[in-house]
Amino acid sequence: MHFFDLLTIFTNLVKSFSMRNLYSIYTIALLAIFWIALDSCNKRVDGIDNNVVIETPYTLYFCDSSGALYNTNDGIGVKKMVFTADGSLPRAICLSGTDILWVKMGMYISQNNGQNFNSCAYFDPAHTPNNPILFFDINPASLNQSLVLNSQDENLVYVCTSTPRAGSVPGIGVAYSNQNGNAFTWVIDTNYNNFPLSTSNVAISSLTELANNTIVGYDTFTNQTYTKASATAAWFQQKQTVALPLPCGGFTLGHFNNMLVAIDNVHGLGAYYSNDFGQTWAKFSGLPAGRNLYSVASPFDQVLLVGTDSMGVYKLTADNSTVFSSANIGMESFATVRGIAAKSNIYKEDGKAQLYIFLATDKGLFKSVDLGQSWIRVQAGNFVAAY
Repeated sequence: MHFFDLLTIFTNLVKSFSMRNLYSIYTIALLAIFWIALDSCNKRVDGIDNNVVIETPYTLYFCDSSGALYNTNDGIGVKKMVFTADGSLPRAICLSGTDILWVKMGMYISQNNGQNFNSCAYFDPAHTPNNPILFFDINPASLNQSLVLNSQDENLVYVCTSTPRAGSVPGIGVAYSNQNGNAFTWVIDTNYNNFPLSTSNVAISSLTELANNTIVGYDTFTNQTYTKASATAAWFQQKQTVALPLPCGGFTLGHFNNMLVAIDNVHGLGAYYSNDFGQTWAKFSGLPAGRNLYSVASPFDQVLLVGTDSMGVYKLTADNSTVFSSANIGMESFATVRGIAAKSNIYKEDGKAQLYIFLATDKGLFKSVDLGQSWIRVQAGNFVAAY
């Protein structure tokens, strides 16, 4: 109901009273209508005016185990289902520019806000001109969000593939695009400088970018880490002196500022950290023993979160060294956490930021406004990835 509709109703009611009381009643009615109209226009989120002072609202995409894609811009309710379920389990999702990159069995791109997706393709010079187009096979050892990385400082997006070579030159399991992942802009990465040219035994399966902008890749088969200092730099193999434990085959990467983190998704071996790009590793404590760890992220580089198999989420902050603690206040019991995403709203009035963390779990999508100290459920469902 509009302001002037309310005014008309109140005016008609006032006419039924005596003229002696007309002025006082009319004044009260006007004040009441003004307050109602003002309050109805002042939508608030977490106590902050959401219509007047937000500089730019965030957008969160998340997907469920049936292959459906959802979107929200406020973390209160789902804006819409942007892509209906197709029965294919998602593995990761990434935004680059205005494009949405979605990894299932292969990698797909949407350039219309998720309404439809097409397979990502690239040119292989060894196959031109008769068959110039090939489609990506995603590395089967790449298990979670860390298989795709959007590097804003390099203006490149990376993905872990099982495509072995560009023409006659062996690759190392990484492809990149300098145009937000658009089809036919992908290049097989063959730029490496301190390990043999024959790299058929190297297939990077996980990626992360440290706070100092160094990209680190992990190859599960050789149990080695590889670093890339800039967009034009070559990949460099880090020589391990204290290695991640065997059996390998399940570790994926994350980071906390410039600390490199590796979590075991498969064998329940826990989480490890390195302060020298993966040359030496030590084990975190405080995480549930024997549980697979499915997700890791460092929202705003203020807290390190690890999502577990059926034990919820654990956190580590900068002031408590390498000891994790449970962070499940408000979380439903026995939740499996497969995706972690961070979003923020910047407010025009004072430049302050409201920070949000989202968890994609089998018990629903959860949100925190206090850096993971507590959670509220936004949407019920079995969710597996968020970005």
